[in-house]
Order: sequence, then C-alpha cells, then structure tokens
Amino acid sequence: MLHTVVALSSSPTARKLKPPTPDGTGIRDYIHVADLAEAHTAAARRLIADPPPGLTGAVEARRDGVPARSAASADRIRQELGWTTRRDVREMVESAWAGWHR
Repeated sequence: MLHTVVALSSSPTARKLKPPTPDGTGIRDYIHVADLAEAHTAAARRLIADPPPGLTGAVEARRDGVPARSAASADRIRQELGWTTRRDVREMVESAWAGWHR
C-alpha cells in the first residue's frame, strides 16, 4: 500500500472487515526488518559461542517446489535465545513511510 501511495500519488484505501478473532482484527505475522536483523545477530552470537558439533555448510542450487514466500513465528527464538520482537505494525508502517520519503 505504501508503494502505491508514494509511487502513484494515490490515496490509500482500506476495507472494513471484522474477522472472527478475539478483537475483530486480522492476525498477521509481520516482523520489522530491524527485529529480524537483531534476531540473526543473536543467533550468530550463539553459534560463535557454542557451535554445534559437526556444523558445516554449503550453498547449493535452489530446490524445486520451494515456495517464494512463507510465514514464520518468533516463538522458537524467544524460547531458545530469550529474544522477542520490539516493534509493532504501526512502527513498521511509520519506518517504511519514512524510508520512502528520504
């Protein structure tokens, strides 16, 4: 939506919906890019401090059938590293808007 507003100079539109959720709003799994970067840093620090035995890596060709998009949860990193997201959807939109208007 931000791209449409900025690139095409059009007004944003929204639809009134009341999904069957506790507060009547949709549930999404958005995560702020800064939160994602911090999560990767936490994971890298863990690997440096306590590398799993026999850990090796290689870059291979993409497998057939791998989706271009997928959704995830931050539950596991919260359990294993004590890391949690700090930014909500409003902050994500505000920082995206600010980035488009630099």
